[in-house]
Amino acid sequence: MQKVDLQLDANGCGEALYRLSCDGKDFHYFVISQDLPESQKLDRNFAASWDIMAVLCEGSWTPDREEYLRRQVPLQRAGRGDIDTLIYARGNRSGRLFNAVVDALAAGRQPDLRELARVGYIVRTTAFIGNGQLGTRPFSGYGADHPFGAPYHAQIMAGFLLREFSFDLVNEMAAARSAGAVQLAPEICRFLGLGNAAATGLVPFLVNHPRLVGEWVASDRAALADICAQPVTPAIVERTRALVGKAAAFLAETDRPDDGVFATDATLAAGLGVARSRLDEGGDRTLTLGELRERMADGLHPGVRALLDSIFLDVLPGVADRHARIRSIDERLAPDWRGTTGSLLSVVRDRYGWALAAADREGSGAAFWYRASGAPRDLRRGLIGRRPEAEFETAMDVVPRIQALHAALEKAQDKPLADFLADHPELRHIAARVHGLADLPFAELEVDLTAMALSPFPPVRLVLALFGLDQFEAAHPKSVRGTFLQGAPIELDLRQRVADEDDQGHRWPFPLMPQKLSAGARPVIARDAIRFDAEGKWRCPYGEDAEGRETLIITPIELERGFLGLMQSGGLDLGVAEEAAVLATEAVIWQPRLAGVLVDELSAADANLGEPLRLVQSEPNRPALLSGGCAALAAAPAVLDLACARAITGAGSGLAIAHVGVAGLAAGPALAAAAARRGFIALVATCDGSTCSLTLAEDRGTSVALTEPTPISGPDAALLFNGRFDLETIKGALRNQGRARVPAGLFLACVTSGEIADALRDAMPHEPADADVLLMSANRDGVAISRDVFLALERLSARLYVSPDVEVDLRDEIIDPLKMF
Repeated sequence: MQKVDLQLDANGCGEALYRLSCDGKDFHYFVISQDLPESQKLDRNFAASWDIMAVLCEGSWTPDREEYLRRQVPLQRAGRGDIDTLIYARGNRSGRLFNAVVDALAAGRQPDLRELARVGYIVRTTAFIGNGQLGTRPFSGYGADHPFGAPYHAQIMAGFLLREFSFDLVNEMAAARSAGAVQLAPEICRFLGLGNAAATGLVPFLVNHPRLVGEWVASDRAALADICAQPVTPAIVERTRALVGKAAAFLAETDRPDDGVFATDATLAAGLGVARSRLDEGGDRTLTLGELRERMADGLHPGVRALLDSIFLDVLPGVADRHARIRSIDERLAPDWRGTTGSLLSVVRDRYGWALAAADREGSGAAFWYRASGAPRDLRRGLIGRRPEAEFETAMDVVPRIQALHAALEKAQDKPLADFLADHPELRHIAARVHGLADLPFAELEVDLTAMALSPFPPVRLVLALFGLDQFEAAHPKSVRGTFLQGAPIELDLRQRVADEDDQGHRWPFPLMPQKLSAGARPVIARDAIRFDAEGKWRCPYGEDAEGRETLIITPIELERGFLGLMQSGGLDLGVAEEAAVLATEAVIWQPRLAGVLVDELSAADANLGEPLRLVQSEPNRPALLSGGCAALAAAPAVLDLACARAITGAGSGLAIAHVGVAGLAAGPALAAAAARRGFIALVATCDGSTCSLTLAEDRGTSVALTEPTPISGPDAALLFNGRFDLETIKGALRNQGRARVPAGLFLACVTSGEIADALRDAMPHEPADADVLLMSANRDGVAISRDVFLALERLSARLYVSPDVEVDLRDEIIDPLKMF
């Protein structure tokens, strides 16, 4: 790590640049610092400006890149990073402590340690933005060997660097104000962390990332179980005694006031005292750590028991580390297209009894979640029934959707789930959730998030704890605040290879006020560091296409989010819109020009996204036939499930046909690829009433291969869309001979027979190409589409957002405690 440049004046205004090198990759942390008036500070994710704004970037640092980011970073959510920007970070100076620290240093003395202990930080933050937002690279584009490839490690590194900058900031300000200034002692720097606060808007993290959260919690429990199986040794007893004693001393020093929600520091410290006194009970009998843990924790406050669990993870950190190697996880959920209504009903009864029981509680279902136009990335809660036009389904509706799913399944005869969901598209999202999380015991938060009496404090604390927050404090009515990285190493430790331990062998966690202070030193600027890479290449997000129109590099996540918003606001049910958005995004990745086509078609007045789709032929041994006036893309998820379900019970193939509207037919090849990923040879035909085409897809083990859409026509093409599927019909349609009216819609054949598959390959005039290569490169490099098209997609997606005049009716306004943070 190098500090390449620090240019800060006496008010802390200016810039800084840090360079990291890891595993052959270079990263840069570019900081813009200003001194906002207190009245302009809003510690919320959607705030327009901050005292400190920074970006963590990968790759070369060039003059063009620096100038671009110098313009974009202060714009925050109105700006845009490049595809090699990993994280946006922001922070405000602590109103309780920052100026006091600068004044003390400028006066030639260290700040008051007791004041520092009560607050724990000099800069606070809310949210580190990444994973495709504001043009940042998605996690899926980092690559398996990336230094920050583990979930949210890039965010934690951005937090570490923001904390480091806070020390450089006060040091530079003090030095600029007084020739007699001293620098903040390194012991104090280690003692301080980075403040953070979050409110109800963080609760959706638990719901939107159930697999990741489930893996994290399961790993935590597995690590604790492994540790508890170890035999107790004298060394383990002494380390446990030291850590418990240190934790109690830490709590005594912080001594947070009683917030009426979380256990007080005094309660926790007293409980730890009791636990420590039990360490030597039991005589000479050999114990496991699990038995020791139970003896120490028996009858104590739940907060004390949880704290003891955390301490036991640090007693044998090597054991815990073996469970911490979690990489990025695919969070997409899909219904069980192989299953039946009976099998899904069994899972609902087994896993969601808590949600079914919530129906009997007063206030259940009284609230819903929505996105406000002023903060579209955050979900808020409103009261049901006040403005029904604002009540779009979200993933937060687990309890009411489970109740609706259960009721519908109880009425349904045992039949293929694909058929059931074709008739009940409104239940597709919750059916996918139930199936996708069935084997993950810690994935679902068993809380009614639509209940009037919901307390946000426990779920918000859970998320923050998973990220490593300490010193929890509830700020009524909905916020939790605390400190990240308190006691963590500092840049000096990395430079000098100082071990992360004190004279007791464990500096972090539970840092205590330092007893000895050494002289602080001015930040060490790497004077020999070259600021710019003379041969470096920077990937500007803006460009031009062949016709001279402005283009913008867009991430797949942004495209998917935009199509989802467009289609759901147009009337499509959430679960259908989610899967259709994936298909639309893949189609654009393969052919960027389709972005404009799909946006225009899906937003047209005759797109009929919300029109009902009927399953008019459902016999298992015949092609599934769907009919309706809805968009073709709206029918695609049902077509996919129906064809796949029939393929595993049919004689070598399964067919599904949808006679529907034409909007979204361009995503037909993506539908073929989706079927191929399920293990089939897939043949998709699309027709808009005049032009028809055929696409073949197959899974080749490491990726999906896809042919170019090939024109078809004539009587054989018409026969195909009426349910005849044989080799001669395919060949006849490809010959484009004769004229015949072909109904508009989608045809999907999923083939299991090797003989039929071989014949289809031979019949297609084009060799299939690797489709997944483009998907992987799009996550790494983005997709260049028309800037006007992307802005139109954002505008159409924003129809989901609630305007301020509507929001007034949804909420009972209250004082926001974050303004007093």
